[in-house]
Amino acid sequence: MAMRELGPGDPQMLGSYRTLRLLGEGGMGRVYLARSPGGRTVAVKVVRPELAGDEDFRARFAREVETARAVSGTYTAPVVDADVTAAVPWLATAYVLGPSLEDAIAAHGPLPEDSLRALGSGLAEALTEIHAAGLIHRDLKPSNVLLDVAGPRVIDFGIARAVDGDGYTRTGLVVGSPGYMSPEQAQGERVGVASDVFSLGAVLVYAATGNGPFKAPNSAAQLYKVVHEDPDTTGIPDSLLPVIRACLAKDPSQRPSPSQLAGPEGAAPLLSASGGWLPAPVASAIVSHASRVMRLEAPSGPSAVATTLTPSGASTATVPPRSSPSRRRLLTAGIAGGGLVAVGGGTAWAYAATAPKPKPKPKPPRKPGQAPLATWRKTMIPVDGAFTVHGHVLVAPLDTGSGSVALVAYDIARGRQLWTSGAHIFGYNPPWVVQGTVPAVTDTSTGYGIGCYDLISGHQRGTYQPAGGYAVNRVVAADSRLVYCSERTPSAAYPMRITGFEPLTGRVAWSTPPVPDPKGTADEMGGTVIGDVLAYRSEQPDSYRLWARSTKDGSLLWSRERHSGGVAALKPCAGNLLIVDGADAATSLTVCDPSTGKTVWTAENRHGATFSAPAVADGRVYVRQGQLLVAMDPRTGRRIWETLLASEVDEQMVLAAGNGMVYLADYIRDGVQAFDGATGRHQWTYSYPGDFTGNSGDFHLATGAGAFFIALSTNLYRLPPR
Repeated sequence: MAMRELGPGDPQMLGSYRTLRLLGEGGMGRVYLARSPGGRTVAVKVVRPELAGDEDFRARFAREVETARAVSGTYTAPVVDADVTAAVPWLATAYVLGPSLEDAIAAHGPLPEDSLRALGSGLAEALTEIHAAGLIHRDLKPSNVLLDVAGPRVIDFGIARAVDGDGYTRTGLVVGSPGYMSPEQAQGERVGVASDVFSLGAVLVYAATGNGPFKAPNSAAQLYKVVHEDPDTTGIPDSLLPVIRACLAKDPSQRPSPSQLAGPEGAAPLLSASGGWLPAPVASAIVSHASRVMRLEAPSGPSAVATTLTPSGASTATVPPRSSPSRRRLLTAGIAGGGLVAVGGGTAWAYAATAPKPKPKPKPPRKPGQAPLATWRKTMIPVDGAFTVHGHVLVAPLDTGSGSVALVAYDIARGRQLWTSGAHIFGYNPPWVVQGTVPAVTDTSTGYGIGCYDLISGHQRGTYQPAGGYAVNRVVAADSRLVYCSERTPSAAYPMRITGFEPLTGRVAWSTPPVPDPKGTADEMGGTVIGDVLAYRSEQPDSYRLWARSTKDGSLLWSRERHSGGVAALKPCAGNLLIVDGADAATSLTVCDPSTGKTVWTAENRHGATFSAPAVADGRVYVRQGQLLVAMDPRTGRRIWETLLASEVDEQMVLAAGNGMVYLADYIRDGVQAFDGATGRHQWTYSYPGDFTGNSGDFHLATGAGAFFIALSTNLYRLPPR
């Protein structure tokens, strides 16, 4: 947390922010501690003057700043202001009153196991937010992780991408740090979200041991180790070894996703543990540093001439300095279990005020069994199929009535529409999100292809058009690296194939050999990805076939024909594949090993009672079977609990789960029933506010970002989860 006094060449003002101290400098420029006229403390990054004269750099920097503003997660330091048109562009982020992980480990030694778990979960949540905004960090390292009493904060998220290009090469800058970059990054290959996961694993090794996993005398030796040698994990607690080793896998496809690392409950339970998540010496250092920072005044006196930075080679102008702000008295920080009371998103501390604001009256508690009120409601074109919640964005396909659908995206927190694609999407499955984009089949002048739309802005960031006379049929699945789609030609044999391609470049990773379909009746339906296995099904009028292929090269692992009248669902289930047989009236649930197809367990129907499409969440499989709502162990199929539903049951009941709850859309009751996921006890029924003449299949449900969503007819609702 070292800071340096401002020198003669340092600016006194950056926009409306008065600089206080120099925090550090790097390849892009310098970072200053500054304060707004209203007293908010921020960190302002000023780019190097020689970069400011590069118009290509300015354009890239402006795009990255715009995208970075969308990152507003709990465990990042969000952008609060920027001026990309200034003589020298600058960027202000919330200032975190805590040391970097690098400084904390150097001063106080490695973190204990509980702190490591909280750190890892918080960083995983931060990466989830960054990736949802369409960014890849590419430089996650100990000095870019700040420690706050409320949790870790990731800084410099994605802004380094602004120097990716010719300007970056000319200036000799390096994006990434040798000991923490992924093998694909070290070799100059295109990187995806899995690259950040590798860096996360390396950061955790440093936090646990005080050394990076690829310690070497120089950068070249470090890069060699990153690519060719196993990481040094000596000193890491045994309980954390498997997950850290998984993060450090050389193959990007073998690494877990950030959401998997964060876990279903996220970092909050770990960070709010009694006594605080940080060791006492680190928490104490934060208290002392916070007190010093809040007492800082801008330099004053005859020498305090405000310097305005200019691009390299330009003249320097000066303006008279503003009068220094009066000293504000810092209130004693409230200490509870080693924690501090902070306001302003955890970045600005509470000051003495002329009069305390009255506390708002607490809302009366809900009565037992009373449903929560909707946080917001949006009126829109009816939803045409399931929708997706990714990070803090909801993406839904809308029925345009023209044979195609439009995609629409909403900011979950406010219900604000972010973008819509227009009515030109075809062959749609529930939206997938890969590398910050939503892939969708589009009709182009050369036939059906795929457009990949930015999750935040809706701008098309990538396209794919198959060659050889093929046209895209539908998006089958996606993972953190590739989009998988089915394709066919109009020839007499109607051959069909599966292709995996990179969403941002359209580069084909592999295509399967074509499978003849002389009658033209087969249809590759939606699938799923489990580890390095792509599972999907192709349907005929009287049967369907399951396929399992390697995501690395598309090679066939196994396939199996089934004669049960279709399949209702394919879902990941505790590392295995969950298959629901019977499209209209499911007769069995089967869980198999995705790599071999070998059955792990099967649940047959009882007394002719069919299954609904299941939901897998919170370590349980939930399914409606006849008049029963059932929770099962995903590893064994053992029934954990059963709850008897209303006497009249709709066969098309829609099921969703998450946030420790199970939700059933039920047109008979004109609403959605909610049950406790751990016990099966009924909690409440949310009644649809209005006339409803459809059926349960018209409901679409989803969970995510600590909320529950209902789409019905022309309305979309956001509710608290419980």
